[in-house]
Amino acid sequence: MITWRASDYYKGVQRWADRNDEAHVRDYKIREANRASRQDKEDAYAEYRTRQRRKEHEHDFNLASQAVSRLNMDPLLPQSSSARYQTKAEAQAAQNAALESEARFKSLNRDLEDNLRREQGVSSSLSLVNNALAAEAAKAQSKAAELLRLKEIQEGICNRDRLIANSLIMNQERRIMEQQERLERLRLRVTLNEISRRAILRDSRDW
Repeated sequence: MITWRASDYYKGVQRWADRNDEAHVRDYKIREANRASRQDKEDAYAEYRTRQRRKEHEHDFNLASQAVSRLNMDPLLPQSSSARYQTKAEAQAAQNAALESEARFKSLNRDLEDNLRREQGVSSSLSLVNNALAAEAAKAQSKAAELLRLKEIQEGICNRDRLIANSLIMNQERRIMEQQERLERLRLRVTLNEISRRAILRDSRDW
């Protein structure tokens, strides 16, 4: 007959409790290891997303830089301290102003050509000048359209790129103004030549 003493009973209970504690400790260690593994995976994924966002930003920046390079940016552009055109609407208004200037240029150019047909010896050289000015005006229109596309690319890109685009727009406006001044000088020269021709004809009739 097996008899149980109280000490044996308590020893058995203690061994069961120890085994139970060991199981709890083992389960706790497993849970902690799983949690650490999940945390490592989340950290790795967050780092991967950060690298991807950085690559996307660099890709957008490279696109903007390539667009600026295609515009044959003048290295002596004035670096403005504040952006003049902050929105796509303002860039569109700048392009419309460039188109209106080109229309006025073409109208004035036609008037000049009509007057130059009456002048002998000057028409060929002045026609070359007008063709060069027309080519410059076409370039200005093309660059204005390119600037509008650049403004669309610039949304979400750093302010430095926006300043570059605004400087390009300002440079185009300056060139258009210079072209208009050259046209005014040409028109004045044609007018003076016409006056001289009429004076010569009047003097010849007096003789």
